[in-house]
Amino acid sequence: MILNELFEATSSDWVKYTKYETIEHGGRKWITPAADSRVIVYSPVQMSENIVVDALNFGRLLCMENVPKDYSNPVNDGLMEAVTATYGLLGIKMDEPTDFFKPFKKKENRKTAYSMPIIEQTGRDLKYEMVFSHDYAEPIDEMLECFKALYIHFSACQSAANAENPAIKRVVDETISKFTVQNVGFQMRMTNKPTMVWEFGSLKTMIETIYAVAVSRENPMLRMCKHCGKAFYAHHGRSEFCEDKCRNQFNVYKHRKMKKRDGR
Repeated sequence: MILNELFEATSSDWVKYTKYETIEHGGRKWITPAADSRVIVYSPVQMSENIVVDALNFGRLLCMENVPKDYSNPVNDGLMEAVTATYGLLGIKMDEPTDFFKPFKKKENRKTAYSMPIIEQTGRDLKYEMVFSHDYAEPIDEMLECFKALYIHFSACQSAANAENPAIKRVVDETISKFTVQNVGFQMRMTNKPTMVWEFGSLKTMIETIYAVAVSRENPMLRMCKHCGKAFYAHHGRSEFCEDKCRNQFNVYKHRKMKKRDGR
């Protein structure tokens, strides 16, 4: 896939913890690694397809007026902790390096199951030491807005081709054009050939960059299910549905509408 070729070389390992918890402070909810959680260093780029689709579909849940009963509250039901434990915190405070929030005293009973400092494991500079620590926290409201904004942009991209009303098309075009990504860089290294090595300033930046590349291709494989609205990758053909169940339900509803229209 073109994404694997384009982002073949990166120096953007990230950190996630095995467990997170939500804490209220200053009238806001924050998410932070649990004191007894264990740190894991991984490469988000190697799982870029999953991470982008999961981020979009989490944003979809947040945008829905009638949230499925299994997710009556994406924050209070523990879904936020589950998403974070899968990929880690977004690193949104990397855009505000002087405004790190460290609301908690040093946590007791920490897990320290790694043999070298996290900074050395990830190849990051010292400014990431705080972001990768047990004591770092991110405001949940800001994180949720990141996921929602991503899905809203995705919806606009999907609507662009079919927007015939000039007013609607103008809104869609403005939504698409306002999407920007910060803290993306690269360096050149010599391996067996000159190689472009991407450097993403945060997990948020990586998700947004890979999403932007995927959605702006001439024939994008990142699509929105015609029935349920979920994001999915169509690896074969020009599928319009994320799974067979959605295709079947769409056809059933379509058949019913046709019968109703024809008075049958």
